[in-house]
Amino acid sequence: MKQSEHKPKRVKANKKEIEKKIDADFQRKYRFIAPGKGKQEFILPDETPLNNMFGHPRPFVRVSPEGKFSSKGEHGHLKFYYIPKDTYEKVIALFNEFQIPNDLHKDLIWVFLSMFFASCEALLDDQLRKESENHKIEFVKLFKMLESLENSTIFIREVKIAYKDVLEGRDKKGLQNLGKMKYEKIAGSIGINLISKTLKTFKSIPDFASTFETSYNVYVSENYPPFHNWGHKNKEKYWQSFFSHQIYDYLFNRIFRSAFELFDNPDKFQKEVQILKIKYPKSKLFLFIGKLMMLSELLKVNPNTEEEEISNQIKKKLAPYLKAEKKRTQEAND
Repeated sequence: MKQSEHKPKRVKANKKEIEKKIDADFQRKYRFIAPGKGKQEFILPDETPLNNMFGHPRPFVRVSPEGKFSSKGEHGHLKFYYIPKDTYEKVIALFNEFQIPNDLHKDLIWVFLSMFFASCEALLDDQLRKESENHKIEFVKLFKMLESLENSTIFIREVKIAYKDVLEGRDKKGLQNLGKMKYEKIAGSIGINLISKTLKTFKSIPDFASTFETSYNVYVSENYPPFHNWGHKNKEKYWQSFFSHQIYDYLFNRIFRSAFELFDNPDKFQKEVQILKIKYPKSKLFLFIGKLMMLSELLKVNPNTEEEEISNQIKKKLAPYLKAEKKRTQEAND
């Protein structure tokens, strides 16, 4: 049985564990942002039509006018990064192992950094999207109830209120200190009548248009998008597919450039293509992408996973792109 079939059973993380992981990911990204001893300075290359998608996502931090991290600077995008030398050496060793031309190294280090930052932000992005979706669902339920109350098609029988007392001072996060949760139930006819009449006038509250109208319009249109990641299970999976496509497309165009320059000479063109296909077969490119993604911590696999399995994982992520590429080739030959 293959190693990949011996997958440990995953346990769903609770809220505290997720928050702890998000905080750790936030701190982790500074490994490549802040300068320090034993780090390799890296300056972003100029953007070109082939690499201009490599800068997603880019950390938005305080930077100096020249683009270096500075706690006293203005918020912006970095131009200078600082990679721990042991990590930098592993990336260069990977380039050499797969015979990646030297003039491609800077662009591929850039995409390596972007994958690392994507790994740092994926979980937070997932949580924000889920919270946003939950809020939309909550608003839909709320407005449906309020309009039913306004139209007298429902009757409120009792109201339960959970609240906390406001205390003096703020906590470590700068939030207002609050007391313990308390509960009140209102079921008397006078109290219920007052609450019902108040709720019926929800559209006339002073800041309804500026604060709640957008959410109300979403409810009215019933056109609120569900939580999704463009067909992927989560944002990490999305970024894996995104960068697999971008790197493969970049490598194909850059590595086969020497062949394209011979396009006007069919014999030489075909000969050069065959030489490059032998030197850089698709399976080799898939494996390179997988290993670079593993170094960036965007792709997490069992340490004992076989190279063929890593290559196949990237191949699956590229399946739609490869299918479209095959179709274009067939149409060109017809």
